[in-house]
Amino acid sequence: MLPEVYRFKDIDGLNHKNIFTSNPDAEDFVKNLLPQIFKVSDFRLVDISHADKVWKKYFNTNDKKHSNSMPLEEIIEDYADKV
Repeated sequence: MLPEVYRFKDIDGLNHKNIFTSNPDAEDFVKNLLPQIFKVSDFRLVDISHADKVWKKYFNTNDKKHSNSMPLEEIIEDYADKV
């Protein structure tokens, strides 16, 4: 996660397109989850993200820079499946 996003507290003040137009249940899940995430330590967030299916799919232990990006759609689908 980008440090400026982690430190950002005004979630509702973000200007963003609605990425949940096709899945309002996922939107509710994320909106309820975000305040809890901001209370969690950086190290715990890393542990949580490393348990995600999408992270495991795109992480390559042989990559020296570990700079693979994960498609936003797959991240959303992974969390939507947990709802």
